[in-house]
This record gives sequence, structure tokens and C-alpha cells, in this order.
Amino acid sequence: MHAFVQYILEKHRAWIVLAIVALLVAGVFLYAYQRITALSDRVTSLSENLASTTGALSKSLSELNSQTEGISQTLSSTTQDVAHATENISAVQNQVGGVEQKIGSISGTVSTLKKLSTIDPELLKKYSKVYFLNENYAPAHLSKISQDEVYSNSREEDFLTEAIPFLQNLLSAAKADNVTFYIESA
Repeated sequence: MHAFVQYILEKHRAWIVLAIVALLVAGVFLYAYQRITALSDRVTSLSENLASTTGALSKSLSELNSQTEGISQTLSSTTQDVAHATENISAVQNQVGGVEQKIGSISGTVSTLKKLSTIDPELLKKYSKVYFLNENYAPAHLSKISQDEVYSNSREEDFLTEAIPFLQNLLSAAKADNVTFYIESA
């Protein structure tokens, strides 16, 4: 029997090889068809997901735009409220500055009167030309201090001209250290 199989193999070798090749080609085509079908199904599924996601994104963007408009209106209103509050704060600061100046002036006068009332009258008469100045006395050389450096805008402050450079150095050094000074009384 072995010889018979060998005889058939030799006589029909070409047909057997052709049959094997045909089976292989058919297998490749079948495999390719299955892969193409699976990929086609996957593309369809992804297309549906993309359409669904695009719709949801469009809806979310529409909602976001309407919320942004509301936020813009609220921000505009809040900005106006802040501007009004800032104006009110400035008005109150100006009023407080005027009151502080009046209180400072009154307390300075009271302090001076208290000192004068406790000094021996004889001593006061004897040395008044040296230690006490006439109420109308004003130094000969005075210069105005810049309004940016004065605490209250309601009055100007004069300062001894010879000492202004030292005052400017002090204020500049303070600003360099992020400290802001204002002149309350010169």
C-alpha cells in the first residue's frame, strides 16, 4: 500500500500542490474577510460614539456660553459695586484725616499749656527768650512738602528748607523697603 500512495503522489503531485495552495488562498481570504468585517463593525461603533460625543460637547458648549454671559454680567455689576465702595472709603478717609488734624492740633495746644502751667513763673520769665518762641514765630526758610507725602489733603505742610533733603532720603529709603510714611504735621 505504501507503493500505491507513492505512485499516486508522483502522478498527481501537481494537483495535490494546487489543492493545498487553493486551500491556503481560501483560508487567507476567509481570514481577511473576518478581519475586514470586524474592523467595519468597530468603525461603525466608533462613528456612533463620535456622533454622540460631538452632540454632548455641543450641548455643553452652549450651556457654558450661557453661563459665561451670566458671569460677565455679575462681574460687571461687582466691578461697579467695588468702584462705589472705593469712592465711599476715600470720602471717609478724607473726613477722618480732617478730624485727626483737629484733634492733633488741640492735643498739642493742651500739652503746651500743661507744660507752661507747671513751669516756675520766675524761671519762665528769665529764660523765655531762649526756650520759648513767640506764637507768631516762623523760620526764615520754609519749603512745601509734596502733597503725595502728606497724610491729609486738606492742608499743606511746610518744612525747614535745609532739612528737606534729609526728609526725602528718609522717605525714599522707606519706600525702597516697601514702607510708606506720610507727614502728619511738619
